[in-house]
Amino acid sequence: MANDHFRKRVLAQLEKKIDNRSPTTWGSLNNKVMHRLLSRAIPPVISGSNNGLEAYYLTGQEAENKLDFHATNLHGPIITHHQQQFEWDKRKGRPIGQLFRRMGNLNRTVSVQKPSLSLENDSFITMPLYDVQDKFLTNMVSEDPLNVLDLCNPLPRSILPKFLTGEDCQLLSEVRYSVLGGDTAERCVATAAKWNKWRDDEDWVLVAQGGAQTLTHEDGLGKATWLTVQEGQLGLGWISHPTEEERRDWGASPNTFQGGRLRYVVLHPGQTIYFEAGTIHFVFRAVEYQTAIVGGHILRWSRVVSFMEVVLHQLQFPDATNEEILPSARVYVETVARLISDRKTSGRSEELGGEESIARFFLLKEKFDKILKRRRKRAV
Repeated sequence: MANDHFRKRVLAQLEKKIDNRSPTTWGSLNNKVMHRLLSRAIPPVISGSNNGLEAYYLTGQEAENKLDFHATNLHGPIITHHQQQFEWDKRKGRPIGQLFRRMGNLNRTVSVQKPSLSLENDSFITMPLYDVQDKFLTNMVSEDPLNVLDLCNPLPRSILPKFLTGEDCQLLSEVRYSVLGGDTAERCVATAAKWNKWRDDEDWVLVAQGGAQTLTHEDGLGKATWLTVQEGQLGLGWISHPTEEERRDWGASPNTFQGGRLRYVVLHPGQTIYFEAGTIHFVFRAVEYQTAIVGGHILRWSRVVSFMEVVLHQLQFPDATNEEILPSARVYVETVARLISDRKTSGRSEELGGEESIARFFLLKEKFDKILKRRRKRAV
């Protein structure tokens, strides 16, 4: 009931903002599309047979067991709690205020989504951090809510949820070490810029003022995602069990797609949600709640086939993700392929889903290689 109350409150707030005119700003587009999404979204199925489930509310240990090499496939997100070792200092006020204090040099700039910007231009502008901080700490409610999606993480590595520290969840770290360290097993001596690029891929921070909305998308490059709420409440929705046809139709036009089974949950401070690669998801916020989230990506050894399927889908449908994946895709795919071969040679094929999964991965990689070859020819 509380979750439905939150959804209805956001719907009511959106109804005051939308009209029948064609959207001219990013905010008017977001509000109209989000209203349509939330009008159809319902809570997920959380009990019954595994194949019928749409989300899993689990303890930390149960969540860790679900992400073991030998566990069955997930049929929706995992929601758990108290998995973050790091704690905020309650004597120093709101997490958002502490976050900016930990950022250090506030003269640096960051890209910020702003609803009032015209659809004829980018959805974001660049702002200095001190200006962003001022907007958050002096205006609890804003008519033009900022959505900051690209903040580097100033917090210690202890933000990583404990249930994601199992061996199956460490493929992305192996990719990073392989790319930066080469053949040596010694401590990585890569430049700070190269190291930070990979670190920011594994964990980052999202802050948004109340009423900021994020429409349906997939996270890029076949990576799974975790998010832990630090402050505020927010809703996260997704398309449950999409068919291949639904996935293609959505990928061709995400903002006009009106099919699929829409599900949602409402998250509170201390809760973590984890969802697999390729999950089509969206985020909605009530105007009265600023939100701070820490999050990150992982790759799973046992899901390398899913990784390749999602990468191929996102190359075919570039609007599926909010980022340009092509520049990094070749590095990821080639490195994962090399790591798979190494693990197979070591007699650990079962951890990759068995010989059939490995063969499937390399069959998909052949398709990927052909796509890159065609695109290089067109670029000449």
